Amino acid sequence: MDLPLRSALSLLVSEVASFFILWSIIGTVLRIAYNYYLHPLSRFPGPPGAACTKLWLAYMEVWKGVNLTDLRFQLHEKYGDIVRIAPNELHFSNPSVYKEIYNLGNKWDKDHHLYYATDLDSFFGSPRYPEVKLRRGVLNPFFSKAAIVKMQHLVQERVSRLSRIARRSSDLSLGFKCFSADATSLYCFGNCFDQTAACDFNAPLLIAMEQSLPSFSLRKQFGAIVWLVRNFSNSPITSILPSAIRSLCLLYNIIDSQSQKIILDQQKFEETPPSNISPKLLGSNIGGRHSRITARHILRESQVLLCAGSSHVVGTVLMTGTYHLLHNPEMRERLFGELLTVWPNLSQPPRYETLERLPYLTAVVKETLRLAPATPVGLARVVPPEGATISGVRIPGGTSVSQSSLFVHLSEDVFVYADDFAPERWLGPDAAKLDQFLVAFSDGPRSCQGNNLAYCELYLGLAHLFRRFDLRIDESRPPSLDWKEHFLSYHTGEHLHVFCSPRSS
Repeated sequence: MDLPLRSALSLLVSEVASFFILWSIIGTVLRIAYNYYLHPLSRFPGPPGAACTKLWLAYMEVWKGVNLTDLRFQLHEKYGDIVRIAPNELHFSNPSVYKEIYNLGNKWDKDHHLYYATDLDSFFGSPRYPEVKLRRGVLNPFFSKAAIVKMQHLVQERVSRLSRIARRSSDLSLGFKCFSADATSLYCFGNCFDQTAACDFNAPLLIAMEQSLPSFSLRKQFGAIVWLVRNFSNSPITSILPSAIRSLCLLYNIIDSQSQKIILDQQKFEETPPSNISPKLLGSNIGGRHSRITARHILRESQVLLCAGSSHVVGTVLMTGTYHLLHNPEMRERLFGELLTVWPNLSQPPRYETLERLPYLTAVVKETLRLAPATPVGLARVVPPEGATISGVRIPGGTSVSQSSLFVHLSEDVFVYADDFAPERWLGPDAAKLDQFLVAFSDGPRSCQGNNLAYCELYLGLAHLFRRFDLRIDESRPPSLDWKEHFLSYHTGEHLHVFCSPRSS
């Protein structure tokens, strides 16, 4: 190619590139102007930056390192009950609004932008309601209250193992997560990952889970990271990624390898124990693009059940309750005294149905669920095309709307002295009215499907710990409840280390 032609082509490429750059800049400016002045949500108050672009939240969360939960509370204090936190997203603070967004009558889709970042190719992560309805219908019988009560011996077995191991100064922040992951995998697969066997509960699966949580902020703002991790978690290229992303890749690899070991193939169905629900799910009709449940579906469900839905949520709640009880000796002794009434002989632990009838233990479970920030994110839903009325205000169709459960649980209008750990509030004359405001597992048609299993683990976990042991915080490692929102809560302080002295009777 002669020089004049090469120069002409080079000039053409340069001009085309300049044109597209200019067009991109003009388009961005026009989009910002539209979002701020003409967008259907332009009448709602909020930070100017949030109205203009989603990058404002990215700047606050990723660059400035702001805890989004704290930011939401600050924004509502400044702007009122309804705040525009992104160009197409509203967040609500009035606790009565929660049931307006999350209720059985609202068959609204989840916000794809938020749930894509979880990379949970699962029932939980699917944004569209019609497909999820079919999937939930398949799983419902296995996670009903009756099914959990029938198979509770599996949870009893794992909490007993936790109790046998917890002797010296134990890291119960991890120990509780190990117990829950093992109990859940045993229930779902008829076998378990045996995380409690790890030295000092430092199970690789749980460590990788905890260390990967900060990556959510990056995944939410930069969707390419999700694609990269999903397709190259085993590639050497991951070595150059930030540590939180590397931990996420490690988490994927651990879950897939361990799940593959305990999921039986279809030729061994007759050999599966009654507790193994995974073979019973394979081949079930769920409709939609993927009409049958496959082993891949079950692998991805295990990612939710064992990490987000089970080990993290239940582990965080148990840790929070134990922390507060150990700082309140009178509450601890009252709980122990109540447990003695149904569990006088250590060798004969009571059943779950017996424990859930204990008033004070139930109050402790409810109060712990209220204060534990297991899932602090606002679970965004998309208003249908015809629009909806929320908090007496007409909301345009296609708008993402959300409310964090903490705006209900920490509302002084609902819970007097809301920041205090006070199980007694659930024993007073107004206790029945408070139940509707306990939304730790969300509400409506997309509420947590594993809540019955979680309750079983919470009751048995707290009962075994405080009946079997005289507990004392390791003062050389003072624990902290400080945390930061990364969809789930990421605890930034010292773990809960406790001396566990076995009771003789």
